[in-house]
Amino acid sequence: EILPLAPLKTHDDYTFVHSVNVSLLTLAQARAFGFAGDALHAIGVAALLHDVGKLRIPLEVLNKPGKLEGEEWNIMKSHAEVGALHLCGIEGSYPLAILVAYEHHMRYDGKPNYPVTAVPRKPTLASQMTAISDVFDALCTTRPYHKARARSVALGIIRERVGTFHHPALVAN
Repeated sequence: EILPLAPLKTHDDYTFVHSVNVSLLTLAQARAFGFAGDALHAIGVAALLHDVGKLRIPLEVLNKPGKLEGEEWNIMKSHAEVGALHLCGIEGSYPLAILVAYEHHMRYDGKPNYPVTAVPRKPTLASQMTAISDVFDALCTTRPYHKARARSVALGIIRERVGTFHHPALVAN
């Protein structure tokens, strides 16, 4: 069930470590809300595979030191849909993993981000928890385009996005 993640370690070590971190952070959130057993397992696997679409992103785009613009940004944004499609092609994929791969950049308020849907909608709870973990880990990690920020700064940025990108109760948790 986590085999789709294996090639990611070879493709981009940061994305692999990031995926593990996001899974652990999301599992902690889910446990705090009382998820257990099979549901907790499905959430953990879904969070682990949220960025599997980055396997199809060229490394020069994935690790570009500056801001992505134009076609590079379009390529990067495609990782959500590409990841969901990739998981659809793997027998035994968790439906929740497909959904989280697709939705983890969607906004809590349903306003457009990516991927753009025909009808505005809010992402599932698992996708919303994964999004918070994703933002937190990304902000707290040094990347070619930014230095790691302190946890308090990362939490402040997430709190600023309450009601727009992130669910108020999830952020409060």
